[in-house]
Amino acid sequence: MKRMLMTFAVVGLFASSARADTIPEIVGLPGTYTPGTSFTFEVRVPGLPDFSGFAVQLVFETTVPNPDLTITAVAGAGQYPFTDASNFTLNQTAPDPGATFFSATITGSGPLTFTTAGTNDLLAFVTVNPGTNLTGPITVSIGGETVLIYNMEGRNDSPPEPAIVQQADLPPPSTTPVPAPASAVLLGLGGLLLAARNRLLR
Repeated sequence: MKRMLMTFAVVGLFASSARADTIPEIVGLPGTYTPGTSFTFEVRVPGLPDFSGFAVQLVFETTVPNPDLTITAVAGAGQYPFTDASNFTLNQTAPDPGATFFSATITGSGPLTFTTAGTNDLLAFVTVNPGTNLTGPITVSIGGETVLIYNMEGRNDSPPEPAIVQQADLPPPSTTPVPAPASAVLLGLGGLLLAARNRLLR
């Protein structure tokens, strides 16, 4: 993941011990999905000093070509890092024909701020819409074109590992046994067959 180092000439700013965090965070991603039913997760960036902008690339990969999958995203109302979300955008890259993955990038910027978990660290609500014909798992990951603009002094951050959303189990097939014909019906059929055989022999 690409990140930009912001350098500030501020009196009293000292490098702290190296700090490792996993950012951006993908929060609330379900373990399973049902084709035809959308699900939503959050993208968060807690604890970023002097944060002023982002371009987070989200990559969605399936096991089938040309996946029946669409993505929407809105800025994290109420906990968005910046007071103005008017420049929040979602850009989707059209997948190549036959490809099994595509990406969508959320972007935004604003005045310098320090993001605090649960207060102003919510970049976006992302909604995934799997079509009724989609099958197999969906892998969600942070792409290599991601950029977070903040003061990195004393930090050592890394993107999260890809997360897999499995297709929910299909309902088991019916195990209700087919009722056997009544014995009287079977006897009747046997008698008819025997009569037909005797007629043919004549």
